[in-house]
Amino acid sequence: MKDYHVNIFYSQDDEGYIADIPDLEACSAFGATPAAALAQVELAKAAWLEAARAEGKPIPEPRYRPVIYQLALQPASRLAESQGVYHVIPSLHGGWEVKKSGASRASRHFENKQDAVKYGRKVSQNQQTQLVIHGQ
Repeated sequence: MKDYHVNIFYSQDDEGYIADIPDLEACSAFGATPAAALAQVELAKAAWLEAARAEGKPIPEPRYRPVIYQLALQPASRLAESQGVYHVIPSLHGGWEVKKSGASRASRHFENKQDAVKYGRKVSQNQQTQLVIHGQ
């Protein structure tokens, strides 16, 4: 079985990182760092699956994939079209990144989302491309 996708993002309200598994309803965890949030959500996932099995509830197959990964599965004509899209995404190492579709690395890293969005808008306007802002 494939494993479930995990989202990790910084929550200013909680002053820490939140990790969640979209395929498992209400399966989320908190951590002071991205690694701590990931470790906690792995524990939450194990508990969620154990409880579902114990109660005879169905366990969903892993299906969720973020849009940025779905671009790689598009036909070549649609992929070429999407290459001009820039994304503002949460960084796994904290902060935010601006990344062009199809790029292996981020264009730039920022400490806060506001600066990343400002930069992403400037780049996408200069290059006449679309900007997609992800995360909370």
